[in-house]
Amino acid sequence: MLFPATLFLLFIFDKEQIKKIKQNHFLVFLVLTFLVNFIIYLISPGAKIRYTYMFFPMIIFVLTYPFYNQLADNSKKTRIFYGILKTLMLLLSIILMVTPFVKINANPMFLNFSMPVFGIIILLILYLNLKKTSYVKCLTVLLFFVVCRLAYDHIIMPYKAELPKNAQNKMYAVALYKIIGNEKNLYVLSTDDVNSTDKINTTTFLLSFMKLLYI
Repeated sequence: MLFPATLFLLFIFDKEQIKKIKQNHFLVFLVLTFLVNFIIYLISPGAKIRYTYMFFPMIIFVLTYPFYNQLADNSKKTRIFYGILKTLMLLLSIILMVTPFVKINANPMFLNFSMPVFGIIILLILYLNLKKTSYVKCLTVLLFFVVCRLAYDHIIMPYKAELPKNAQNKMYAVALYKIIGNEKNLYVLSTDDVNSTDKINTTTFLLSFMKLLYI
């Protein structure tokens, strides 16, 4: 869940870096806060990983600190780090540019045009990464992470919307809306707890959203 921030683990397994973290009271506070809260959610019944998202910046901050300290070093760890990222950039750019030629039934047509664009952007980032050094090289890594996030949202969300389960829930919501419109309340009669019934829960959410937009 923390990838690609986990790549910074390459820089943290060092006695000198661990010593620097221990000497920084703010970083110690972040580590303790993360561990105490994460353990509570980890052992809680029915807990989901999304309940701990708010703690991720804390541990990512700690992970990036040793990398920042060694930013200007041309060590073996740094070369491995950038080597992994350059490989990921190249592979991902190729995948994005080739995907439109692979038949995927759930793919909206606009993805056939937008995916290669993301691939070209990542290739440009790779080019900058190869040409630049030190600080600018680090910025290309951050830019790559941002573009990957944007590409994921742009590609996966439409794909998920077309999955049979989601399409069925949307069909139920449309049918219910035609019956009750924006004026009537919706009551659910069920032997199960609504919160534990995914289909009912998702359908009522979609219906509420549709009523909000007056669709």
